[in-house]
Amino acid sequence: MITVNSSNFEQISIYMTSIFLFAVIVTASSMPLVNSLGIKFNVIDQPNKRKQHKKNIVRLGGLGIFIGFFLTILITTIISHIYWGENIDYSFYLPILFCSFSFYILGTGDDLFKLKPLNKLTFQIIIASIVYSLGVNFNAIDVSFLGQNIDPISIHKIISFILTILWIVGLTNAINWLDGLDGLASGISIFTCLGLLVLFLAYQNLELAFVVAALCGSSVGFLRFNFYPAKILMGDGGSYLLGSSLSIISIMGMTYNFQTSNSIIELKVLPLHILILLFFLPIIDLTSVIASRILEGVSPFYPDRRHIHHKILNTGMCHRDTVVILYGFSQLLICLSLFISDIPGKVLYLCISLIICILSVLYCINMKKSIDSNYEKT
Repeated sequence: MITVNSSNFEQISIYMTSIFLFAVIVTASSMPLVNSLGIKFNVIDQPNKRKQHKKNIVRLGGLGIFIGFFLTILITTIISHIYWGENIDYSFYLPILFCSFSFYILGTGDDLFKLKPLNKLTFQIIIASIVYSLGVNFNAIDVSFLGQNIDPISIHKIISFILTILWIVGLTNAINWLDGLDGLASGISIFTCLGLLVLFLAYQNLELAFVVAALCGSSVGFLRFNFYPAKILMGDGGSYLLGSSLSIISIMGMTYNFQTSNSIIELKVLPLHILILLFFLPIIDLTSVIASRILEGVSPFYPDRRHIHHKILNTGMCHRDTVVILYGFSQLLICLSLFISDIPGKVLYLCISLIICILSVLYCINMKKSIDSNYEKT
């Protein structure tokens, strides 16, 4: 395992930046070709009463994210082996690549053939179950947020299995459901990647930091073409890739070992409260939408305009302002998760977050004009 110290800090910083930039360039460079393929094979998203865009747009952008992410991981693996050799543990790549690839194929299948919701959910559970069998699991939950000196609570394997499935499947669909406005899902994924990157660097988990840097770069490269007004959409393939990758990376990277007082049982603990803050926006959107649909006797899979971004739009705010406000809110929550974590510089991250939130509000200061047609500048 690679560790950060004064002798290799600059080298690792340059390497991490190179991974990010390479993913950005590959993903952005692939978008014109992906767009041409979408047009050729008629993978087009047509406007309707639920959607914001008013013209046909290619919804195959997830292929560009896939190319950027997987090609960067491949190059990173080769270069890491040359520089660090046996210090790199490659075994953890298998569940990440399997999970993201499988969900990408499933999402792309839905883009092409419009799969039934129940069939998609069944395949999602199967994929998540296989990921669990590959060792992505935990047997305890960190409840230290309830008070000091509280040991993690051990849970049964069956409960661990259920929670793992819920986390992977739920978060994958949560990111997918956020993909209702141009740039929203990819932007939120970028902020989350940055939060995870800070945590992994602080915890000396550089192998996963490399993966997150690649995923973040791929999202940035795609956002260049997806921010309002979007030139291409990621489709279910792209949102499934981002959501599934973030879900499994967060479990693998945040789970830590805890030795019990009797020094016999070693627990693999998941700090659920930190993860909930990291992914608060997609989680609260998914939960509220499902709950409201069930309470009204509607299928949880029935598409509608109950999502948080739709509710903000209904107040009169424009498309771009809605996305920027949600960016700022997401960044604040992510930095709160860093603040409650045991990492250095937490106050700095919180201050940066507040600055970003203020800038988001200033950017959207014309919201009054958008809401009130009689508003005039003085």
